[in-house]
Amino acid sequence: MRQHLALAADQLLLTSTTNSMLKDARVGNLMKKLPKRIALLGLLLISSASYTIVFAKQIRCHFVAWSELKAVDDRLYVDPNMPPEQIAQIVSMVAEARRRDAQFYGVLQATPVTIAGQDTRVIDKFGQRGNRMAVTHLYLGNAYIVLGPDGLDVDVVAHETMHAELSDRLGWLKREMSIPAWFDEGLAMQADYRESYSEEAWQQRTENGRLAPPLANLVSLTAFTGRDYWMSYATSKHELKRWLNVVGQQGFREFLKRMETGEDFAEAYQSTERKYATLPLRHPIRG
Repeated sequence: MRQHLALAADQLLLTSTTNSMLKDARVGNLMKKLPKRIALLGLLLISSASYTIVFAKQIRCHFVAWSELKAVDDRLYVDPNMPPEQIAQIVSMVAEARRRDAQFYGVLQATPVTIAGQDTRVIDKFGQRGNRMAVTHLYLGNAYIVLGPDGLDVDVVAHETMHAELSDRLGWLKREMSIPAWFDEGLAMQADYRESYSEEAWQQRTENGRLAPPLANLVSLTAFTGRDYWMSYATSKHELKRWLNVVGQQGFREFLKRMETGEDFAEAYQSTERKYATLPLRHPIRG
């Protein structure tokens, strides 16, 4: 009997000791993993904070409906102190801008949100500090056109809406990775009728193109904006006008389809021009 009791006691002690050792091992492993988990948590918090800082204005645009701005409708938000007559002008500008853009694209797919202010406070908060004209944010599948005091103009609105439409058609990533800046900006300039960027002004300032920068120097947005600002935009407008006058609306929409299917930009651009080069011009592009 005593032997059985002693054996049972030994087994109980062994089990208790084993459980204690396993528990200690689990605690030890947990303590070893804890610094890694803390580091991972810290990295996630830093990444989250960095994302919020980098995309602060885009996030504000995304939640503009909960901001202090006045909602004219679900696609237009303005400074609450903006006079009614100015709001009406902006509504008219947006409608005219979309009419212009439809001349190139047909039925528009993009429905960008427009955010406008009559001074710099709105564009500083939602757009880009120091920019008095306009900026378009592309965020989570939506486009947000932010207008400053110098951007309350139908030409500017039409220009920015063209950016939004191209992004909607091709997708943000393809637009960023495959479309050179000169094409993106040159296309947007086709709906922008400001006289300072006219064909005549370009011919005069570039001496009929002799002083114009090569398109190869205007591929990235950094290079595009880092040079002569006017020259970059006017030269891009000139090139797209030339190309569109060759391919026409049908060729342009065919080019878009080819880009949507993943064709290389240079091949799609050049082969579309070769295809339509022998056909008569039907729809001259306004300069």
